Parts: sequence; structure tokens; C-alpha cells
Amino acid sequence: TGETCFVTVDESDTVPYAIPMKKGEDNDTLRQAINKALQEMREDGTLKAISEKYFGIDLTQE
Repeated sequence: TGETCFVTVDESDTVPYAIPMKKGEDNDTLRQAINKALQEMREDGTLKAISEKYFGIDLTQE
């Protein structure tokens, strides 16, 4: 229809995220790999870019 739609995000309404895993040594390697990948994505700007693309703002700041 040619109309523009905007999505607004209330930053006070955000919640932390989690990736569920079974407890135990078997999952330490997986947990470390996930944490490393997330840290690399934070450092190279990928997480920020994803946040800005889908939410219009950077929600990745601690």
C-alpha cells in the first residue's frame, strides 16, 4: 500500500537470553565454543549489526 511501518523497542522491556544446556563436563566444550563465538561476534560488530537490523537500536551493550 506504500505505507511505512515502524517497530519500536522499549529497552526497559528487554530480558537476558540463555542457551539451555545439560550440566556437566561434557558440555563445557560446547559452552566455551558458544561463549567464544558470541564474544567474537560482539567484537567484530556482528551482534550490533543484527540488533540494529531487527530492532533499530543496539541492544547488545552491557
